Amino acid sequence: MLRDRREELGFSQESLARAIGVETSTVWRWEHGETSPQPWLRPKLAVALEVNREQLTALLVNDDQPLHPSAAPAAALDAEMRRRTFLAGVPLLASALTPHSLGSLEVELSQLWASYQASRYGPIVDRLPGLLAQLQSSLIIDVGRDRRRCERALALAYQLSATALTKLGHRDPAMSALDLGIAAAERSSDLVVAGSVKRSKAHAMLAFGFPSESAGLVEETLAGLRAVRVHESPNLLSVLGTLHLVGSVASSQEGDRRGASASLEAAGAAASRLGRDANCLWTAFGPTNVAIHRIVTDIELGRPAKAIDLAPAIDTRSLPSERRARHAIEVARAHSLLGQIDEAAAVLIESEKSAAEQIRHHRLSRHLVASWLEGPRRRGAVSSLAERMRLQPD
Repeated sequence: MLRDRREELGFSQESLARAIGVETSTVWRWEHGETSPQPWLRPKLAVALEVNREQLTALLVNDDQPLHPSAAPAAALDAEMRRRTFLAGVPLLASALTPHSLGSLEVELSQLWASYQASRYGPIVDRLPGLLAQLQSSLIIDVGRDRRRCERALALAYQLSATALTKLGHRDPAMSALDLGIAAAERSSDLVVAGSVKRSKAHAMLAFGFPSESAGLVEETLAGLRAVRVHESPNLLSVLGTLHLVGSVASSQEGDRRGASASLEAAGAAASRLGRDANCLWTAFGPTNVAIHRIVTDIELGRPAKAIDLAPAIDTRSLPSERRARHAIEVARAHSLLGQIDEAAAVLIESEKSAAEQIRHHRLSRHLVASWLEGPRRRGAVSSLAERMRLQPD
């Protein structure tokens, strides 16, 4: 792990931080899995630690992922999300259940996706384990001609499970859910849904610090969709577009500006063909989503000032609450990278009004606020936000 390599070379956290030009607390957060090094810092870190890029990626994997000492459990919601991973015991439970009609389960699944996009996690925690069990039960009983339809619904349910778990930073159960979702989608023979679940897996790889693997999965999935004749439906355009968006972030995290630009152009072309901000397969894809990913890539490429300049021109009102809040977190991150803590906190607090659960529980917003608490002076707004997040100052 990173700490072991640092100590092996005789670095203290302070001396390593000095060698690569960051704060000591930043190295501490890297070693405890709180954050990952920004793309432009990784070459310096690799040189200091005398490793190549692949070896550095391996060093940054932290299986233990201990909590930040200033962070109490996020709240009852996060504790419940940890306990009920949406996976444990589902097959056993399924065999004991009498399934509802497949149509009613599909309606409920749509409602849970709507809850997620409205930044309301409570209904997902309460009902998604049971819904997964009901879908598993339907497959055990054998739904005959509806089997593929049931597998499709199961794939989308696992995708929702993984999406929520990724947001909260729970890597292993999220990846397990995605693998189960991909298998179900492939059994359903729905290539577009399979592509959508693979896009979520590529996004999760990004979230957990594996940009190269994410980029590889994006390319593999795009190639698979190109190799078959699929009608260019709104669903397909949305999946293709979001795959390119994930690819743009993966390229930017690798410092590949040309690759990021090419992926954004491809996503923009798909959005133009789609012709509107849609929400096909709960992707929230369209021209606005492409615009906000331009900001994300600017941040990842070390251009936070440019991202801040672009942000006011983007009207996100056509997007679901979840997307608007996620955009706000990125804008706050850009301000934070420039040391503009008051402005960053203001962005999160404003977004909190319409997406409180998202802002208070998202792993990135929590990392931001935890880092601000370590600053030389605490602002009242930051302390108040930290209190609502159940983050305890040192």
